[in-house]
Amino acid sequence: MQSLIDYAVECILQVRTEVVDLILETAYNRVDLYLHLGESLCDSDKHNARSEECGAIILGSLLRGLQKLGILPKTAANKANTKTDHMSVDELMEGLNNIRIKSLHSMCSDYTPFSIDIEDYLPAFGGLVLESHRRHMKQ
Repeated sequence: MQSLIDYAVECILQVRTEVVDLILETAYNRVDLYLHLGESLCDSDKHNARSEECGAIILGSLLRGLQKLGILPKTAANKANTKTDHMSVDELMEGLNNIRIKSLHSMCSDYTPFSIDIEDYLPAFGGLVLESHRRHMKQ
């Protein structure tokens, strides 16, 4: 019979895996959006001041930041060997939130591709308190 401690650890690891997968999905969806947007990511696009080159630098620095975190390229082989296996959820969120964007224009340098907060992901799991714990606390 599985001990309560083993069961709790298993549940924690399962939730961690699911949260990491959701965070990675957010990152991959953002990249896919930018790649298929067909528009420059440069804020100076309105001024036509080399916006295509600036947009390419922005996208490149985003991709390079994700690569440094170990979550790109997104392939089946990479998913099994991502650095996220040895990274806490907080470290992953911090890494994504701290990706620095390079650009040609100062107005584009403040661009932050991610603003990820763990609170955005917890409702999908009904919180971190198990139903059995809620029942126990009511008794």
